[in-house]
Amino acid sequence: VPSGAMSWNDEHYRMLGYQLGEVKPSYEAWAARVHPEDREATEALLARAMERGGDYLAEFRALQPDGAVRWMEARGRCDLDSAGRPLRCYGVMLDTTGRRRAEEKIGHYNAVLEARNQILRLTFASQSEEELGRACLTVVEDLTQSRFGFLGEIDALGKLDGIAISHRGWESSGAREPAQRQVPTGLEIHGIYGRVILDGKGFYTNDPALHPDRIGAPEGHPP
Repeated sequence: VPSGAMSWNDEHYRMLGYQLGEVKPSYEAWAARVHPEDREATEALLARAMERGGDYLAEFRALQPDGAVRWMEARGRCDLDSAGRPLRCYGVMLDTTGRRRAEEKIGHYNAVLEARNQILRLTFASQSEEELGRACLTVVEDLTQSRFGFLGEIDALGKLDGIAISHRGWESSGAREPAQRQVPTGLEIHGIYGRVILDGKGFYTNDPALHPDRIGAPEGHPP
């Protein structure tokens, strides 16, 4: 630590997205690959280890040259000299991306399973189709982190009949009074939601206002 000298093995270069020998091992070369959102906390953790000595464990994201993000786990130890100054630090770094993704997949599966169980319980407790629809939408919004949602069905004339709009959906539309909350029926299937229905699959758009399928809000629609 006093000299600032560092040594990496070949795998260390690879995990940080460097070619072997591309850079000289250094704190700066390592820090340059740490995700900006994780850098401050990770550097503070290592600074405490060098100040106090002992073991450390740091988990952080590493940015690759192609923009990919990998999860890393650094485990090591810092030794102090007799005067309490940092003498050396040593340890290992592991790529835990695969484990993280597996954990996220299991977590998502468990969340979906719990959501299904909630909907099953709500099915027996709801007094109407609309009440059940709103309750189900709340569960799904929490699961997907969506801002709002609605349920509907296609009638014999090819129109969309609404079944339920979530509480968040009504609130975002400005319809806060019960008298304003009338689920629409007989809607033409067009616009962005119509594209989803017609194609039979979902899609994402970061700028719905500029999407070519956007038709805008109907006359009289709350802002």
